Amino acid sequence: MTDTADSGEMQDAWRAEPIPEPGATQKLVRVIEAALPPAIKRILKRSVQRPRVGKVDMGDLRSTRPISKWWGWARGTPVDRHYIEGFLDANRADVRGRAMEVGDVRYITEFGGEKVTSVDVLNYVDLPSTTIVADLVDAPDIADDNFDCIICTQVLQFTKDPAAALATMRRILAPGGTLLMTVPCVSNLDTEANWHDRWRFTSRAVTEMAESAAKVGDDIRIESHGNVLAIVSFLHGLSAEELDPEELAQRDGRYEMVVTLRLVKAA
Repeated sequence: MTDTADSGEMQDAWRAEPIPEPGATQKLVRVIEAALPPAIKRILKRSVQRPRVGKVDMGDLRSTRPISKWWGWARGTPVDRHYIEGFLDANRADVRGRAMEVGDVRYITEFGGEKVTSVDVLNYVDLPSTTIVADLVDAPDIADDNFDCIICTQVLQFTKDPAAALATMRRILAPGGTLLMTVPCVSNLDTEANWHDRWRFTSRAVTEMAESAAKVGDDIRIESHGNVLAIVSFLHGLSAEELDPEELAQRDGRYEMVVTLRLVKAA
């Protein structure tokens, strides 16, 4: 099994360089700070913040209600879908052969095209276009080594046992097949669905689940996407089109919004 450095780099990217030893002036300042009463310390800290404390212009965001509760669909492309579809586009060569998508067939159609020879859609219940009714947590009726590609976007948060669901998808991949999976780290809850929204995932959690499911020779690539602006915009239901490409592209490992996994099963 090989685990690329991407997940670790994303988690460590925000950490500052080692802080050098303080000079004489800094040491004196620290001594003075230590001697000040707590109330004076708070006043001093607030006085150097920019924008000044109490002067931040929150504009339309100053509301306990989101601008739109529909994840951004009502205004354009949801911010999380910007990252999800960018991930799938970057790995479109993997969408081939016997392909299965969880939920519907939209991304196999968009990113697979003529490379796909057969299509299956898995759902927990029998919905339109569903060809496989199963629970990913325990799906013994789906044969091992069956699919060349599996696409699973924003699904594991609804399962009772995400690690078991991931292990199932790895099991039913054909040798050399690829799982393209995304999960939310930050998102509002889907309270109107017919299933229960249970989990959120950091890149560390996805790494541990993938390492537990993988076997020797598998290739794992995990990345996180997002930053504080992207997260705030997404939670308020703004669309990706309302942010600049540069703002969306900025990654901050302290503020993971979407985590992506590409797992290639050993041939």
